[in-house]
Amino acid sequence: MADHFLVRGINYFVPHAFSPAPFPDPDAPPHFYVHGNNPQYRHFGMLMAYMNRAATILSGGHRNVPVAILYHGEAEWTGESMLSQKPARLLAQAQIEYDTIPADVFAEPDHYGTVIGKTLRINTQEYKVLLIPKAQFVTADFAKAAAKLSAEGMPVYFLDAPPIGIVNGDDTLLKELANCKVLPLDEVVSAMKQLGLPEAEFYPGSRDIRAMYYEGSCSCWLFVNESAEVYSGTVTLPDSGPYYRYDAWNNTIHPVEVCGDKISIRVEPLHSFWLIPDIPDESLITEEIPEGGKALTIAPWHRSICRSADYPNFGDDKEVCLPDCLAEEVPEFSGFVRYESTFHLENCSKVYLVISEAWEGVEVFVNGHSGGIQIAAPYRYDLTPLVKTSENELIIEVATTLERWWFGINKDNPQMRMMGLQEPACGSGITGKVMMFT
Repeated sequence: MADHFLVRGINYFVPHAFSPAPFPDPDAPPHFYVHGNNPQYRHFGMLMAYMNRAATILSGGHRNVPVAILYHGEAEWTGESMLSQKPARLLAQAQIEYDTIPADVFAEPDHYGTVIGKTLRINTQEYKVLLIPKAQFVTADFAKAAAKLSAEGMPVYFLDAPPIGIVNGDDTLLKELANCKVLPLDEVVSAMKQLGLPEAEFYPGSRDIRAMYYEGSCSCWLFVNESAEVYSGTVTLPDSGPYYRYDAWNNTIHPVEVCGDKISIRVEPLHSFWLIPDIPDESLITEEIPEGGKALTIAPWHRSICRSADYPNFGDDKEVCLPDCLAEEVPEFSGFVRYESTFHLENCSKVYLVISEAWEGVEVFVNGHSGGIQIAAPYRYDLTPLVKTSENELIIEVATTLERWWFGINKDNPQMRMMGLQEPACGSGITGKVMMFT
């Protein structure tokens, strides 16, 4: 959810109100710390640190947005209309940035800082194209502004059909819109491509990649994959770089593979991909965690569990195989799940750990030292600084949500059922593979 907003230029977040009342307080979620009962409280803190780093990068400049789409509000109230989200969806799936703007920006130009010329400027944002979803009627202020923009040479498109009247003025204003083009909705993307959009070109194409260019003291590109599958391909950008990948979660910088004007990218679901064009010190660059290598066997695994409020007093120790079936064994458990094992090393220069799936916050410990917290699969760790040449102790702690416990105490409560309580569909503990390789 954080990346969904960040890649759309949102850089100011206010956490939801929370309840200081005794837990559980069904009237005021989320609970955050909730008197020690939230297993993911520390993981929430890591998420806030990530968002703070990301939002800081997206501060002091502005998001580069070439297209403005007129919001359909007035059109919907006065006749037949097209929802503004229809062209918005097409643009998003083609990695073309847009903003939805209200007609108020034309009615109150001084208030919104609206400047009409060869481009449409609203406050700090400058748009090169204006799209108007099908509307039978438009406002007089909008008609005058659209006519002037078109006369100045800015592309102004009415989608599917031009307006037939002015909702609050003289219909003779429609004559001034004669130079504005009418464009079928299904031709929006091809028309934008003829204008040189999108600025980031992906191969192979993907409907689920979101792309944003932010201009500021640290100009950057941000890509987010909103599908459930890994995107692997290349991207071509307007300038030649050089570029580096910034891992905002781990606060590290990595090299990227470049072939001509194409940059190789791999964008995993639930993981952001930042490209920054310059760095002050190349000694800051670290290598990416590789996809594979010589595999090391880790077995057996011992699992123990505890409620968040009881951490770190684990119990119910048993030997298990991975993937784990904890959700089936203890369907109403919420808390921490600890997996323990050992592995032996001999003269290994690099050691990596990958957990393919877990529910859902993960912290890895080697020989008593934390390798850090991660919250999205796949969970990748460089364990090299923590291991030793001999026997090593490995502990993986998985923090669940409170969902299963909450369902358990409310499943027979008719009021909670009426409020939409549903049986959990999420997993619990490590539900994928744990792979270690050198």
